[in-house]
Amino acid sequence: MQHPVPTHHPHPKRRRKWLWVVGVLAIGAGVLAAYAFGGNEPRPEEVEVTRGTVVETVSVTGRVKPASSVDLAFERSGKIARVLAKVGDRVEARVALVELSADDLRAEVREAEAQVATETANLEALTRGTRPEEITVKNAEVAKVEQDLANYYTAALVIVEDAYAKADDAVRVKTDALFSNDDTSTLSLTFSVSDSQAQGDVVDLRRRAGTTLGTWNAELRNVRASTTPSSVSALLISSATHLALVRDYLARAVDAVNFSVGLTQATADAYRGDITTGRTNVAAATTAVSGASQNLAAQALTVARVRSELALLTAGATAEAISAQRAKLLQAEARRDVAQAALAKTVITAPFAGLVTKQDAEVGEIVAANTPLVSLIAERSLEIEAFIPEVDVGKVSVGNTAAVTFDAYGAARVFSVRVGQIEPAETVVEGVATYRTVFHFADSDREAYELIKSGMTADLEIETARRENVLMVPFRALRERNGGGWFAYFVGREGALTERGVLIGLRGTDGTVEVREGLSEGDTIVAAPPRE
Repeated sequence: MQHPVPTHHPHPKRRRKWLWVVGVLAIGAGVLAAYAFGGNEPRPEEVEVTRGTVVETVSVTGRVKPASSVDLAFERSGKIARVLAKVGDRVEARVALVELSADDLRAEVREAEAQVATETANLEALTRGTRPEEITVKNAEVAKVEQDLANYYTAALVIVEDAYAKADDAVRVKTDALFSNDDTSTLSLTFSVSDSQAQGDVVDLRRRAGTTLGTWNAELRNVRASTTPSSVSALLISSATHLALVRDYLARAVDAVNFSVGLTQATADAYRGDITTGRTNVAAATTAVSGASQNLAAQALTVARVRSELALLTAGATAEAISAQRAKLLQAEARRDVAQAALAKTVITAPFAGLVTKQDAEVGEIVAANTPLVSLIAERSLEIEAFIPEVDVGKVSVGNTAAVTFDAYGAARVFSVRVGQIEPAETVVEGVATYRTVFHFADSDREAYELIKSGMTADLEIETARRENVLMVPFRALRERNGGGWFAYFVGREGALTERGVLIGLRGTDGTVEVREGLSEGDTIVAAPPRE
């Protein structure tokens, strides 16, 4: 009888040890084979130059917020009378949300409106026309001021005649002793003067004074013959000119006496006394002529004003009365507007269409002014706020598009936004300079406004640059020269490697880079050549 031969089963730990040894030997054999077939070196990675699209993006995290939001409160204290909206309600712009009790203010508005109606009626009564009695009174006033003007013209002529007489006396009487051969071509001083300039001036001015007196006298005769307002006005102007010349002459006559040679003291004093008297008279005449001119001008304005008032009376109410009544009406309207403004402050209204997110008002509650009761956010007006670090902000421009995903909907649901604003001032976040950037959804993106809520976290991929249909390679396949620039190991015929300079362009976020010069589509380069 034969016994069965027992089967040998190795110990489990010993079996695992043998499997490990076999694995190590297999890996070693693979490495030896690689060196054997590749010149004892690993075969380099080969990369083909292809044509495609290189895209540069900036990744940033932001948060959704309403573009418009507001906390609303009353501008005055009071008791809440009505609550017209609750949390979650969608309201239109200018719709009332909460009201205070305001019966007293409504009464003030009605009173102010009644006063406006009264002042309006008074203004209409004035503009209908003026009473005949008022027109009669104004006609009499017009006649009076016109007569006063005529009297001024008559008085002005008398004043001019007196001024002429005083000027003539000063020239031909008060200074007669100073000259010989008056009003002739041989006129001269009766004494010597040490100042030749003064002597020449006084002789010339005396001759001109005599001439101007003759001219002045002729003007007076003409005006007396035909006295009109315009002729008297012209005479006043010319008289002022004649008096100015006489004043200059008398002033120079004093200088001549002061510089005289050979005159006794008594004679010089007498001459100076006569000249001073003449100057005083001429100065008074000058003042009188100037006053007459001013009186005529002022009275002429008065006549024009009163005539205008008469014209306004005959056309209707006086301008002053109408203006005063209009002012009263404006005051009444202002009081009405103030009352209406006070009443308006008892109502909180929506400044824009939106969604009510807070409503703390209770009917019957006494609330203080400026206590926020209602919060409102604008509907279909969401935006994303993100803070881009300084290192990336230079790549981003207003108008760049960005793909957005939200934790609430996962990476499969992608929305699109556009950069709407980049603030120029930095915002320091945890010691890093960042720049607040606002992203806008398209107005037509209804899905976004329906699904996205304020406060959601947003992951944004901002596309900052794109190059389409360009040559590209993995950036890791290029090498940088010590002196600047880039190159690649080009695989030539029979597998020979040569260096070739490369001009690169845009570097894509996915690790590719645009090749502008140095390589052609289909070329093969190696990423890490042997013995590099």
